[in-house]
Amino acid sequence: MVPGLTIGGGIGDVDSTTTATGSYEDNVWYVKYAMGPITVGYSEFESRYTSSGNTGHDGNVWGVSYAINDNISVSYGESETDFLASGYTDDAINGDKHVKQTTEGMNISYTMGGMSIRATNTEGSNIDGSSGTSDELTEVSVSLAF
Repeated sequence: MVPGLTIGGGIGDVDSTTTATGSYEDNVWYVKYAMGPITVGYSEFESRYTSSGNTGHDGNVWGVSYAINDNISVSYGESETDFLASGYTDDAINGDKHVKQTTEGMNISYTMGGMSIRATNTEGSNIDGSSGTSDELTEVSVSLAF
């Protein structure tokens, strides 16, 4: 075993006629490595909605975080998701039958005792596979534990 290395994955198969997308299959795998104050992670995923014309999405996510000290940490991450059109083939991901959603985000947090202050900024384009859409979220939160 390599200290600090975590590897995992999962698969799922849902047979349903009552959900909006019907039956679907999911696959995911990930790798994460932590060394000292730095953690780096990467994951790939795939979902296929088999009862709605073989639509679905594939993608990957990566991120890095740095614990500046016991109280402050910062992180950055990006993701890409390819939304596949109905009737995709195995090579549709390289063709014109998909829309690529891209997302990136940055976070910072400060924790002292039972209080946490967090700030995040996330930007994305082609949200939920809709070409030409974009969105941005900036959030600051304070939480207290008693």
